Amino acid sequence: MMKETLSVIVPIYNVQNYLNQCIESILNQTYKELEIILVDDGSTDLSGSICDRFAQQDRRVKVIHKNNRGSICARYEGILQAKSKYITFVDGDDWIKADAYENLMEIIIKRNVDMIAAGYIVYWEEVDWKESRDDLFDPGEYDKKMIQENIIPRMMWNDERNTWPISSALWNKIFKRDILLKVYDGLKNYRFHYADDAAVVYPYILEVEKIYLTHECYYFYRQRKRGDVATYIQNDFFFEDLFDFFKYLKSIFEKNKYKDVLIKQLEYFYITTVQNRKLKYFDTNRKGFFHLFPFDKVEKGSKIIIYGAGRVGHEYYEQIKQLKYSQIVLWVDKNFDKYEQENVKDIKMILKVNYDHLIIANASELMTKIIIGELLDLGVPKNKIVSYLLRNEQGE
Repeated sequence: MMKETLSVIVPIYNVQNYLNQCIESILNQTYKELEIILVDDGSTDLSGSICDRFAQQDRRVKVIHKNNRGSICARYEGILQAKSKYITFVDGDDWIKADAYENLMEIIIKRNVDMIAAGYIVYWEEVDWKESRDDLFDPGEYDKKMIQENIIPRMMWNDERNTWPISSALWNKIFKRDILLKVYDGLKNYRFHYADDAAVVYPYILEVEKIYLTHECYYFYRQRKRGDVATYIQNDFFFEDLFDFFKYLKSIFEKNKYKDVLIKQLEYFYITTVQNRKLKYFDTNRKGFFHLFPFDKVEKGSKIIIYGAGRVGHEYYEQIKQLKYSQIVLWVDKNFDKYEQENVKDIKMILKVNYDHLIIANASELMTKIIIGELLDLGVPKNKIVSYLLRNEQGE
């Protein structure tokens, strides 16, 4: 009986020290019916020549050399070139167990599912690694009804564990090409680097009829050094990337009949990710802020007024100052005389400065409603008022 071919797409950018191990682990799979597409995304090291060498040695290997445009574009190019019904991914600095595709393809073909997701190994060094599984869901097959009732309501975020129940990674899954291409067609012109996997995985699940989850771990996800702050957290374009991701996924979710529960999960995902940004500036043992500044409603570099000098106001002020996210042109409070040493001003000063957003720093929903009414009476434009507590305050 002829086996189905599996296309393995490897986006590659400057990973020459790890690439041999990665490609060899794919070539050495016990499942031999592979189409291996190496996408050299404008590497400036020896990665491109390493790819070419493997293509000369094994006819299953194809190489695409392209100008650097990021992982979304690199994977999309690979999908367009792929000839197989099924597609999976490996990052150029990771590797896989020899029996990975043998076991996963047997399940996906036998059960005719649209996606299979497995566990993986987070790897720091030979004596330091751990297995990771989507263990909030039982292993096994999930049909359309089970996906709608069990998976979608909590696939992207779980409040109890403060994490995602279905991993956002592409590389521990196998997909059907036709559905995957449909998802990527909507994403192909975006260039954000953070959460580019999540922007595919969760919309993909909304399109499928049947998936299979297994707790078996086959993929080695390399981490450079335990305790290091992730590169994406330190990226100068962290907020721009994250907000582009947020807007894109929100536009997808708003069209879905489960939009309320999906957008709630997306917002939790977003808020928690923003909180992680402080790791760039603080040590990991420092206590986090209790109240998070509404980064998703305020553009980086905008001019802002903070209304409120209590605990919430002080936490907002410290976050903005530490992260240098926005320009605070004014800090106001009704009881400004209590905070004179901190340069807090009378609310009447609002009318004398230019600003893009006025952020209400108050934890009481009732007080926030009262403050909004007073601000409108004062002549503050409604579309400039921002608060996490009131979702519709800007006519959204």
